Amino acid sequence: MRVIAIESMTDGVMRLYGEGELIKDKVPNVSPFNENNIRNPCILLDSGKYVWGFQCWWGDVTKVREKYKDVIKEEIIVDIKNEVLPL
Repeated sequence: MRVIAIESMTDGVMRLYGEGELIKDKVPNVSPFNENNIRNPCILLDSGKYVWGFQCWWGDVTKVREKYKDVIKEEIIVDIKNEVLPL
């Protein structure tokens, strides 16, 4: 599934990590997820980096863009540090 990962949206400015493919049922290599085998949605961004469901707002690209088309005035791509990788 193709999704968009958003850091924040304020006053018409969408700060996003980018678009990518949703990878379900991965365990982040960070506590308490890895200690308890807690799975979380993972997004492999087009940039090659990962972002997790707990790190962003995310959703189907088409649906998100349609829903906010009249609200978004500017998009800013922000970098995500790959500190939390999948196991």
